[in-house]
Amino acid sequence: MGDYIVRATAANNQIRAFAATTKELVETARAAHNTSPVATAALGRLLTAGSMMGVMMKGEKDILTLQIKAGGPLEGITVTADSKGNVKGYVGNPNVILHANDKGKLDVAGAVGVGFMNVIKDMGMKEPYVGQTVLQTSEIAEDLTYYFATSEQVPSSVGLGVLMEKDNTVKQAGGFIIQLMPFTDDEVINKLEENLKKVTSVTSLLEEGHTPESLLKLILDGFDVEIMETVPTQFHCNCSKERVEKALISVGKKEIKEMIDDGKEIEADTIIISTGATAKYLGLEDEKKYAGMGVSACATCDKSIRKGRVRDERRFCKSGSCNAGYFSGRLRAQSGRDCKKSKRNGRSRNKGDGISGALYYGIYLFRLVLAGVASCACKGRTSQT
Repeated sequence: MGDYIVRATAANNQIRAFAATTKELVETARAAHNTSPVATAALGRLLTAGSMMGVMMKGEKDILTLQIKAGGPLEGITVTADSKGNVKGYVGNPNVILHANDKGKLDVAGAVGVGFMNVIKDMGMKEPYVGQTVLQTSEIAEDLTYYFATSEQVPSSVGLGVLMEKDNTVKQAGGFIIQLMPFTDDEVINKLEENLKKVTSVTSLLEEGHTPESLLKLILDGFDVEIMETVPTQFHCNCSKERVEKALISVGKKEIKEMIDDGKEIEADTIIISTGATAKYLGLEDEKKYAGMGVSACATCDKSIRKGRVRDERRFCKSGSCNAGYFSGRLRAQSGRDCKKSKRNGRSRNKGDGISGALYYGIYLFRLVLAGVASCACKGRTSQT
């Protein structure tokens, strides 16, 4: 059976529990992003937590985003999940290599560094719920435990683990979240604490052959455990060309020209403007000047012109399931607008090079950046579309 999440209750509904096995999910993320072992471990832990926390949400369209912003060489982690078990995410620097920690294990805390965690829940309201906590250990599981206790006032225990093979593929991955409901009896709390002391490693238990169900029965030994639901979970990117097109079109021709007319310089490696099924130029002088030298309105022609250069000038979601182009390169904003400095280090894994009806503005031309308008959380940025 593939990866899945189990939702359960125990002690006459005084405890709610989640457990997951996520080996395939984390391996898919590792292969998509080509992450180092320590980056895989950090990303895998947060993906596992995100998948379980996403299932906690009730609305069909609810979205959970976990962001770790810290000063370590990993340069942060972002994970997005929905209530159906779909999850995606990325690390800022997938190539981090560190020595093992003093316990001989992957130094996730050293890779993450000192910083804070954001938990963002978009439940279809006017504004999303945003909770923020300072990282306590940077090991992720302990930090989420602290988040639940301080931001949601729910006493919890979180266990997460990723075990790597010698060839750097994922051998085991999974985790659990145990939470106490209000007015839980002291006897239940004491018994649960004793049980949790016996759990030393999630991956060791998975290596012994434990499933999410048996993992919960071990942790909740002595309680009447009732399995409520089993939910498949997977690494899944829901980005699409259509989503990006809508985001770009929403900017509007007038606003784009106003940004240019301001005369304040903004640079980007590549800008993609979706104009529909047919090319619609913006009426800019430089469109003619740089035609064929960075400006193109022909997806077919552009494919041959840029053959072999797509990895540098056009970035795509690395999951292999997403054909949506998005803004990339080093964006350097020199105006007071909402442009921000940002690194895009993605590499295309897609064979298709063209987006019909798009204008490609190369670095030769542009004094324009639409920073953060469209992006992809499975590669590099939380989607704002």
